[in-house]
Amino acid sequence: MASLSRWQPFPIVGGAYSDDAKPWTVQDTVNFIPVAAEKRGTRSPTMLRCAPGMTAFTDLGSNAPIRGMRNVEGKLFVVSGSKLYRVGVDGAVTELGTIPGVERVSMAHNQITGGNQLAIADGLGGGHVYDTADETLTRITDEAFHGASSFDFIDGY
Repeated sequence: MASLSRWQPFPIVGGAYSDDAKPWTVQDTVNFIPVAAEKRGTRSPTMLRCAPGMTAFTDLGSNAPIRGMRNVEGKLFVVSGSKLYRVGVDGAVTELGTIPGVERVSMAHNQITGGNQLAIADGLGGGHVYDTADETLTRITDEAFHGASSFDFIDGY
């Protein structure tokens, strides 16, 4: 009689896969990443790791969908619902103003003296600029501005 105390690897780690048998096909690994061991001969050659960001960092309190986020030189700006927020490294949330619309926003930033300008296309063709130096949110009203679906800065423009 063979000894059953010998450890044997069982290859069950993996992501999504498909098979002709429907009960096997529908078994997906969601929000986990298969990771191989750093060297051979380990007791577990692979394992499932939780995906980064799977723990709550903060709650905006808006109870609204996230329309866009942008890391501006270490400061996180978030448009949720119709509000613009700044999220600190400690998770503290500061409401900065109103961004109209419900569509996804586009954001880009440009470095200026003492801070940054964050340009936000609101999904309705309108644009806004948040100045991190003087902490003001301004709607773009210049007659030369004909609207935008996205922004980008190139060489300071």
